[in-house]
Amino acid sequence: MFKHCLLLIYRSFKRYKTTFFINLVGLSTGLACTLLIYLWVNDEINFDKFHEKDPQLYQVMQTIPQPDRALTTEGTPGLLSEALAQEMPEVEAAAVAAYARGGGLSGRVTKGIIVFDDTHLKVRELYVSKNYFNIFSYRILQGDRNQILDDKYSVVLSDELALKLFQTTEGILGKTVEWRRGILSGLYTVTGVFEKPPANSSTQFDLLFTYELLFEKNAEVLGDWGNSNPMTYLILKKGTDVEQFNDKIRDFSKTKYKKINNTDGDWIGTLFLQRYSDKYLYNNFENGKQAGGRIDYGRLFSIIAAFILIIACINFMNLSTAKATHRLKEIGVKKAIGADRKALISQHLGESLLITFLSLAIGILIVALMLPQFNEITGKHLVLDFNANFLISLLGISLLTGFVSGSYAGLYLSAFKPAIVLNVRVNTSGAEGWV
Repeated sequence: MFKHCLLLIYRSFKRYKTTFFINLVGLSTGLACTLLIYLWVNDEINFDKFHEKDPQLYQVMQTIPQPDRALTTEGTPGLLSEALAQEMPEVEAAAVAAYARGGGLSGRVTKGIIVFDDTHLKVRELYVSKNYFNIFSYRILQGDRNQILDDKYSVVLSDELALKLFQTTEGILGKTVEWRRGILSGLYTVTGVFEKPPANSSTQFDLLFTYELLFEKNAEVLGDWGNSNPMTYLILKKGTDVEQFNDKIRDFSKTKYKKINNTDGDWIGTLFLQRYSDKYLYNNFENGKQAGGRIDYGRLFSIIAAFILIIACINFMNLSTAKATHRLKEIGVKKAIGADRKALISQHLGESLLITFLSLAIGILIVALMLPQFNEITGKHLVLDFNANFLISLLGISLLTGFVSGSYAGLYLSAFKPAIVLNVRVNTSGAEGWV
């Protein structure tokens, strides 16, 4: 029966070549557009979710009162990380990270210069606490994860930077490089190599220095509870109520400042937690309140992809329905010799699904050819990775498209009565015309 059904479908395609070709092109284009959008949206929603402790990983945010509004920033006091780790039992671990900026600890983030022999490279550094690699799951290629930043004058390089400096990532531990950036300039010893953060990491850096060194060089600023430069990250213990914890730390900085300086510090911001893997998508705050962010683009493009797919399905249904009058006698003869409605619907759905899967194959080919240009336009590094989740998504999209595309034509054609069909007296109702 299955072989017979395939034969009928093949004959139908052969007989109606133009309709078959138009449907194939329309569905291929629609599926290709949908797949490109799917890859983009999937990459967006999976930003920063590769860290092993993602469910417990949070970033401390600060809302600072301004004359006309409240400003939310990821900068926090330089002493906050250590204080929260010591005083809050809900904190399993805490880390701090900071950029040195164009004007020292203020201004925009700029690059410093690393030198080895005759090689001079402009790179982006980050100053982190010693336990940084125990909180974030960046892969260590060379060095001991637990001791890699113990020395104040140590530096850890990305594999990409190590290759540029030494043409290898092997045997470089213990080598000395020169760093040029204001008061932080000097000679540093390479103590480790890490795999460069993946493209779906919101934090990108080429090398790491110890936050201890940055603090020592800027103790007057970073030691003040009124400053807001470094970023503070926490691993909360499992079962911690985040809302209750937010209530506990809301005025933590203000209390510390008041205790040390004997002044109210009304201008000091209030603290709250944001899940680290949410900060990329939910990065917009208005007057201290979360107000969307890149997640809005993800939702918008998901809706666009759905509409593209719906339009492709509607075009398919229109062509199939328009072709119906040419197949009426075929349907009538089949019904007259005993074919039931279920068999006719199955045939049309089979045709639709076969066209859909052929279109999917062509659509994947189109995506593979267009992906380099698409990545250049979007600034992404998307790849066609045929993992289980992607294959399941492809199968789901294809089945949905096939069933939606073929359902109306199948139900429409199979509903005609043989006597009427064979006499070619078919009237289209107002409802059918509207659809």
